[in-house]
Amino acid sequence: MKSIIKYIPSVIIPTIFSIINIFIYGNYLTKDEYGKYNLYNTTISIIDVVFFSFITLSIIRFYFELKSSEEKDRLISTYMVTILIIMCILSILGWTILGYEAIYLIIGCFGFSMFSFYSNLLRAENNVRLFTSTKIIIPLSGIFILLYYINTKGKLDISNIIISTYFPYIFVNIGLTIKYLYDKRIKLLWDYNLIKSTLKFGSPLLVVGLLNLILSSSDKYFIKFFLGDSQLGSYSFAYRISELSMLNVTHIIIIALYPEVVKAYESYGKKQAEVLMKKFIHIHLIFIIPLIFCFFLFSSDILKIFFPQYIGSEFIIKLVSIGTFFYSISFYTNKAFEVGKNTKKMMFALLISVIINILLNWILIPRIGVLGAIYSTIISYFLYIILSMTISKDIFRILFDEKYVFYILILNIIIYFLILVIRKAFYHQNILTLIAQGILYFVLYIIGIYILIRVKKINIFINKELV
Repeated sequence: MKSIIKYIPSVIIPTIFSIINIFIYGNYLTKDEYGKYNLYNTTISIIDVVFFSFITLSIIRFYFELKSSEEKDRLISTYMVTILIIMCILSILGWTILGYEAIYLIIGCFGFSMFSFYSNLLRAENNVRLFTSTKIIIPLSGIFILLYYINTKGKLDISNIIISTYFPYIFVNIGLTIKYLYDKRIKLLWDYNLIKSTLKFGSPLLVVGLLNLILSSSDKYFIKFFLGDSQLGSYSFAYRISELSMLNVTHIIIIALYPEVVKAYESYGKKQAEVLMKKFIHIHLIFIIPLIFCFFLFSSDILKIFFPQYIGSEFIIKLVSIGTFFYSISFYTNKAFEVGKNTKKMMFALLISVIINILLNWILIPRIGVLGAIYSTIISYFLYIILSMTISKDIFRILFDEKYVFYILILNIIIYFLILVIRKAFYHQNILTLIAQGILYFVLYIIGIYILIRVKKINIFINKELV
């Protein structure tokens, strides 16, 4: 539990800043503009996965295998030199093909990809303080940049949003590079054998990452093609609201989980690592399930009070929260294959799910609009989870207690209907009643969880001997 708690500030505080960003985007960007911005971010993610993920996804795994500080410094130097070489090649190609338009892609890739490398390096080094500081500085700086544009121009456009999003990454990257150079941990070294091993381990992860990204993002390109930027903006905005809460909770757990499970796997063996993963999944369910119920309760009020231009999109938020739930569970099935060092079988499960997802998007979106994208996502991720849990049984089992899920669901259903009855008494919802009802939900939930722990129906504590 401590391994999760120490990473909470690195997600919670940036999430608060991201919520502020959402308020700004929701009131200063049109649906069309937000749709285009979201598609730009997705494109940056695809470029990052294709060209850089074999390094950023391998660093934690290889870092733990190296014993001496000299070997670790060689790893850092080799990876840094490789990233810079790839970035230079991409910049030249981008400028040659796209001209001036490539600048924003170069800025985004350089900022995001290098920070992914540094953030995973800081996690591998267990440098929680610096990791958390960088995670806070980036969104906070972005808010100041947005406020500057609003103050000087009175409005925002996509270029302002891109600069506020990615320039802070670049500044933090420069600062971290100076630090590692000063500490003499980055040198002009390049280890061919290390890159060869990294490609062998990381290339399947690259394919997996790309398939994951297609599975989670192909719907946006289909919506853009069939329905246009405005519908894409509504869908992306609803997805972002759901993502802010549910995926950030998942990221807290995953950030803590992967290094701990890898250590348990290497030190105690597969069975102990499987038990540890099970504990993390149970903690995940405790936090995620009530969020889905809250979206069903409060999404219409959130839009009416804070984002009036998105009124009518509440059904998207409700259904997207279910899709996001299955998406968040897939993080754990992915890690099972990574820890078990068998990503080829994960590729098979992903490939089938991606094909189904693309076919469903192609068939459903022209017929039923954004609902088609939501149904495609839910069906595809559910299929992927079932396939991956079945395929991974001999590699690394994904365990969870069905009774555990049952108790959490029953608790949330009871609280949901209690709050629903209370809401009937308020004819006019406002920000105060919304906050009060939200607080009441979670107070009742915490009390319910405490009772379940006391009667030993659930257990959220991780045994010390496992970590």
